[in-house]
Amino acid sequence: MSPRTSLVALAVLTLLVGPGCFKSSTSQASSESSSKSSSSSSRSSASSSGSSSPASRENPYRADVRDYTQNWVQSGGDVAGYKSGLAPIAEKNGITDWERDDATYEAIGSGLKKAGVKGERYAQYKRDLSGSVPEAPQWIQRGYDKEKAD
Repeated sequence: MSPRTSLVALAVLTLLVGPGCFKSSTSQASSESSSKSSSSSSRSSASSSGSSSPASRENPYRADVRDYTQNWVQSGGDVAGYKSGLAPIAEKNGITDWERDDATYEAIGSGLKKAGVKGERYAQYKRDLSGSVPEAPQWIQRGYDKEKAD
């Protein structure tokens, strides 16, 4: 409906219904419409921020990487195979640069702890999985320390 048509319809309704009735029903309708619009806008904003915020993406991503790491350690896989398996997990979770993402390494540390890795074996995994990222050993350690022991 064009703005001009809306104005004409509003004028006709005002004449037919009367100023008192129309004013209250208009303000109520306007209030309801505004409320619905605001609610819809909030849902839309929440859903878009939920799908694009790093924090919301990290929780499932961390769980996926943690579980993948735990399973990999328990199956005795090689480091090259492990790293190539991380790429599809990151992609599935919307992470574009997993090699430089602290969440990746924290989840790796968490997975190592869940797998029961300790001592020199843990130190070796930490070195092997850190790659060329200088902060990675610290991030792995942070994830390892945060994970509860089974």
